[in-house]
Amino acid sequence: MVLQRAIDGEMGKEGKKGAISDGLKVRSYEALSYISLTIPFKAVHDLSMHNPDVYVPAFVPLLPSVLANLLAPTLALRTQACNALGGFVLGFAAVCSTRHHARVAKIVAEFFTSAVQRDSPSQRSPTKANEPTIVRTLRTVMANTDPSHVAQGPVWGINVVICFIVLLGSRVASDLKIGQTINSLLSIGLSHKRSSVHALVCMAWRALAWAFVQPKHQKDEMYEDDDSEEEEEEKESDDEGTKAAHAAGRENLRRTLLSVVDCQAGVSTIATLLGEEDYFAANSKEALDTTIQLLQSMATKPDLPCAEAMEIIDRMVNGTVESGTTFTIKLLLPDQLFDAMPGILTAEWKDLINFVRPLYDQTPIVDDIRPLTQAELADDSVFDGLFKVWRTAIGQLELADTAGLPVG
Repeated sequence: MVLQRAIDGEMGKEGKKGAISDGLKVRSYEALSYISLTIPFKAVHDLSMHNPDVYVPAFVPLLPSVLANLLAPTLALRTQACNALGGFVLGFAAVCSTRHHARVAKIVAEFFTSAVQRDSPSQRSPTKANEPTIVRTLRTVMANTDPSHVAQGPVWGINVVICFIVLLGSRVASDLKIGQTINSLLSIGLSHKRSSVHALVCMAWRALAWAFVQPKHQKDEMYEDDDSEEEEEEKESDDEGTKAAHAAGRENLRRTLLSVVDCQAGVSTIATLLGEEDYFAANSKEALDTTIQLLQSMATKPDLPCAEAMEIIDRMVNGTVESGTTFTIKLLLPDQLFDAMPGILTAEWKDLINFVRPLYDQTPIVDDIRPLTQAELADDSVFDGLFKVWRTAIGQLELADTAGLPVG
């Protein structure tokens, strides 16, 4: 309750006005707001990471206030809110129970999709007039090529979008509208002229892979009496229309995963599809088919993606796994991406690549991909698919003029 009031600015002497009223005592309202909210935001960030099983459920009611501060009037507060959200995300992903996941996804979805109604919407652009404020803000910052503050640029925007992906979880796959909005935002970052921004956007594909293999949300019994909308959704879950919408959303996310394979995104996605045991047990055909498609896409690209495709095929066919080792899905969500102050949220714009590069050291590599079993390799579609990929990749190889002929 105290943290809630602090984040909402209700801890000052004038009651609800809070820190705003206390700001009369200092020259800069922005400086005071930063100081007064640093402590509660840091508490949400640190405690969520320190003991997620205890504090993540306790902080769920605070989530709307943290989200609201992503649109705070000062850039400093927006940055603090982003970092607090990142700490909550790390704790959220560490909690094994999915009991609260539906509630969190619902809160984030409402914030992400609810449009702010205007008294006189623009006749020239009715779509933008009804677009949610957070989406308009993210579009603006993602396209900024020379931000003067981190909260005005793509680093902040990418971090926020990745946090949303993790908190939405399987809803990214089941809700077509949300999936399309996320895809359009990420496409802005992919076309950014800075290579460091492109590399940072590609980290979002790890979060998308994480969301793709998440189980369907379970209802949070704590909110059973209050959540009539969720009850209605569950009652309608068997409707053919709802099933078709969920299938369309999932296919949209699958195609999004297929669209980016550079910056080791393809490696991470394949490692997830083959290594997440619960998902693979229920969706083995989808996992294998998507893996072959990813490899084919990688094999058609020059340089590193093509070389990675060859390494992955060798790993899948000839690799071995030490007894007792399993894929760690936590590799998809590197700590430094969310625990970002100090880090990418405090990095100088010109030095961003020095903060992005270490993130890749924490994500899956080819050795994290599970080798296929003999039964899987015996499947005609898998064997033929791998052979086709191999032939495509061979065609991409380039030999130097001084290279000799193969011997034997």
